[in-house]
Order: sequence, then C-alpha cells, then structure tokens
Amino acid sequence: MKKDFDFEQVGKRLPYKAPDSYVENFKPNFLRHTPHRNNKMAIRLFVYAAASVALLIISSLIVLNPGKRQNFLTSQQEAEPFANINSAEFNDIIKSFTDEELTTLSVILDSDMFEN
Repeated sequence: MKKDFDFEQVGKRLPYKAPDSYVENFKPNFLRHTPHRNNKMAIRLFVYAAASVALLIISSLIVLNPGKRQNFLTSQQEAEPFANINSAEFNDIIKSFTDEELTTLSVILDSDMFEN
C-alpha cells in the first residue's frame, strides 16, 4: 500500500462514487432495515411515567403545603386551655357536675393511658 498520498492530485473530485438513486432511496431502505418498535410498549411506558409524575406532584402538594396545615399551637390558651383557671374556679366547675357527668369523667380519666 502506498503510504504517501498526494491530495493535490485528487483535487476537488471525489475518489469514490455512489449510485445515482442512493440519496432518494436512503430513507425508505433505512426504515425497512431497522427493527420496528412496539407501540403498545411505548404507550404503556409513557402512561406509567405520567402516572408516577402525577402521584409525585399530588403527594408533594399534600405533604409540603404549609398553607392548609392547621397550627394547633397558635396561642398559649390553645396550648394550655386550663392555664388561666385557678384551683377555686376548678373546684366550682367540678362541684357543678352531676353524678352522671362525674362518673363519665372518672371512667375517661381511668382509661387515659397518658394520665397514668
């Protein structure tokens, strides 16, 4: 094989030739020889991806939306509802209960797992 190639000798002519109809027939021949994709599989993949993105958006709106959350500790009175009642007032409230209300309160306090 000849190692020294003279580009000046070639000039602007192409050293190879292609058939005349090569460019016109390239696209149909190319598509005929490529494997066909399964459209059902592509549609299914697209639906799964869209569903996962929708689920991610909805869950992030629910979890990360601070505007709709209820702030239970907005004031001191809500945090400690009986903080401003002294023991005399509390005794008056307990004395005003009926026997049935006192029994119900006793059952509730006895079953309260955080109180015991």
